[in-house]
Amino acid sequence: MNITKISMRKCFYGMMKAVVSITINNDITVCGIKILEKEKGRLYIAMPSRQDNSGKYHDVVRPASSEARKSMESLIFLEYYKQLEKTRRSLNARAINEGSTVDFER
Repeated sequence: MNITKISMRKCFYGMMKAVVSITINNDITVCGIKILEKEKGRLYIAMPSRQDNSGKYHDVVRPASSEARKSMESLIFLEYYKQLEKTRRSLNARAINEGSTVDFER
């Protein structure tokens, strides 16, 4: 699997940290992948899903193998942490210009 593009919308509320779209081989885009936080700050990926009539959720799309999932997760988390660092630098730069500092934890 060759992920050729990752788009991310950061969320700063609750356990949802970002909503991600990935493009595979410049041919197909998967939207609605979520980065969620479990207890103790542990992050995980939730694939796009739909709720059935009984209230149970089912993945709409999923990786075909554990290797594909690990590869996809690694690339998504790498981009997520890059975006966090970019946001931290931007907040610090703004705070310095205003004469204060910002602590931003990962």
